[in-house]
Amino acid sequence: YMTEGMLFRECLMDHYLENYSVIMLDEAHERTINTDVLFGLLKQAVTKRSELKLIVTSATLDAVKFSQYFFEAPIFTIPGRTFPVEVLYTKEPGSCFLSLLGSIYVKPCVRKVGVFLRC
Repeated sequence: YMTEGMLFRECLMDHYLENYSVIMLDEAHERTINTDVLFGLLKQAVTKRSELKLIVTSATLDAVKFSQYFFEAPIFTIPGRTFPVEVLYTKEPGSCFLSLLGSIYVKPCVRKVGVFLRC
């Protein structure tokens, strides 16, 4: 595991990533300069090393466009699950949210609660 910045440095030191057999770019839709340059460098590496496997994952990117860029690579779609989200606001700023949170959490169907506070 490494950040895209570290992988970018690896590519600069070893253009064909000889020490790796699989590279996985997760959250590829979060386009940064590093990831965009990495796509080009990894395309070159895969061209020179047919045994190098590249996995690009994202929940929202245009899979067909990336497949075409990487030589018609196969696309795998894994359906995700969504969960109901309920948003509740306190009636007055600064009111006690702890009692509201307690009343929500005692419900039998509630497993996890996220609280976002703004000061």
